Amino acid sequence: MTKRALIILAHGSRNSRAVDEMLQLSRTIKQNKRLAFDYVETAFLELAEPKLSAVVECLLSQGVQACVVMPYFLSSGNHVERDIPQCMTELRSRYPDCQFNLLDYFGSNERIISWVMKHIEVCTD
Repeated sequence: MTKRALIILAHGSRNSRAVDEMLQLSRTIKQNKRLAFDYVETAFLELAEPKLSAVVECLLSQGVQACVVMPYFLSSGNHVERDIPQCMTELRSRYPDCQFNLLDYFGSNERIISWVMKHIEVCTD
């Protein structure tokens, strides 16, 4: 059976609270038994550790054969359009025996507008 990992890829921050929030998000997702991942990890593009390459190396050392990367970004920009695809190309080249799947960035979800509207309603009541 193939070992699968979900990697939540965030920008990163020098603010430790922001980093802790991302790590907590991964722990919460990991507890969801409906998701078929053996591992759920957080990686950062910059300003925080661990970086994507370090997370992938650790997962591969544990026998992971497939990594799903979800960019935790609200809008497209240089990271979403250029940097992340470049990272994925490098990972696929460096680790040809591992399957890498890049999900659309979080903000591309069509339901995001309704979530934003609901948040505004709740916060302004």
